[in-house]
Amino acid sequence: MLLQEPAPSQTAGMACGDASFTDCTMPDVCDGAGSCSNNDFPDGATCDDSDYCTIGDVCSNGACNGGEPLSCADDGDNCTHDYCDSDAAACVHPIEPKPFCHDAGIGQIVVVNKSDDSKDKLKWKWIRGLPVDFANVGDPSASTELELCLFDVPADSPAELRGRLLIPPSSLWQVIGNQKGYRYLDPTRSIGGVKLIKLKTGESPKFGVKAERENLQLPAPVIPPDGQSKGRYFNVDPMFSAQLVGSNGECWTADFESVKKNTGRKFKSRRRGVVIK
Repeated sequence: MLLQEPAPSQTAGMACGDASFTDCTMPDVCDGAGSCSNNDFPDGATCDDSDYCTIGDVCSNGACNGGEPLSCADDGDNCTHDYCDSDAAACVHPIEPKPFCHDAGIGQIVVVNKSDDSKDKLKWKWIRGLPVDFANVGDPSASTELELCLFDVPADSPAELRGRLLIPPSSLWQVIGNQKGYRYLDPTRSIGGVKLIKLKTGESPKFGVKAERENLQLPAPVIPPDGQSKGRYFNVDPMFSAQLVGSNGECWTADFESVKKNTGRKFKSRRRGVVIK
């Protein structure tokens, strides 16, 4: 590539044109035939784009192009978002909703926290999202744990994990029909008060979790009820998010921006998004 005409007195190897020295180019030099030639390294040569979160950077036309995104290891917590932060030059694991989950067309959540624990309950529904393959839910009967993570998501500060419900793999899970999903049934409610979970996969997926009574460990309300006020259970300012997360990396989310009831004893919200058919 010809960049400029050198002065007649310049000889081969003398500096001319662009004097940049980077991972992908050296200062331009005279070719001895009256032209100034660039000194770029060959396309595909390795380089460093100075972004901690890319790997396999290569030169192209004298510039360093970032390679593939760095994949950060799972920290083992289902309720954290594991990703690479270029500014921090590190893998980070903040407690916050995961992005890029299967999104609900319709979602519902109900939390009831009575002074009598035998009347406590939690219900979560995820309905009418995009199709979910049977393989997406893993194998909760043998190797895939599931966890329901409940977040208050403020506009200008980090998300707050307000509650979590872990369901480890167990024989209580049974396949529905001919690989149409999984069903968990425990009349004794021995694990976290969970009585029923249904994971219906296919073209019209429908997920639900139902837990209740004494073994259910509910989060405390933001503002407990007292003689002056009914209190408030979650902030929802501006959003509350409930995600069912699998240890296999899959997740299903329903976000709520309005509520039907939000007191220190009961929270109820229904999300009506775009119903996907």
